[in-house]
Amino acid sequence: MWDINARSGPVYRQIAKRIEGFIAKGDWPPGFKMPSVKDVAKEAGINPNTVVAAYADLEQRHIIEKRRGLGAYVLDHVDVSDLRSRLFDQAHRDYLSTLYDLGIPLTEAIDRLSKENEIDR
Repeated sequence: MWDINARSGPVYRQIAKRIEGFIAKGDWPPGFKMPSVKDVAKEAGINPNTVVAAYADLEQRHIIEKRRGLGAYVLDHVDVSDLRSRLFDQAHRDYLSTLYDLGIPLTEAIDRLSKENEIDR
């Protein structure tokens, strides 16, 4: 569920990004009571302070809110459509950057994606 990779950047950011994905896909809708810090830490096999940092990051960006004594919740007014769009844009930029780093022309990538799309149908 958490797919933590020490080489993929700060672990708290990976946790935050996964949570953003759960929200964007609708798995954790607005108003959803999120798992406790302790539960996420145990499930992901990480230090609870790392989860605290991820939750704080999401709270600062107005995606979740912590309610004293009640836990953390996805904000009722979080704009899921905007979140999905921002996550897509970031994934798109990362993909294009990787293509550039590997020296793969965009036309080749489009051809490959088109062929994969035909296979999936």
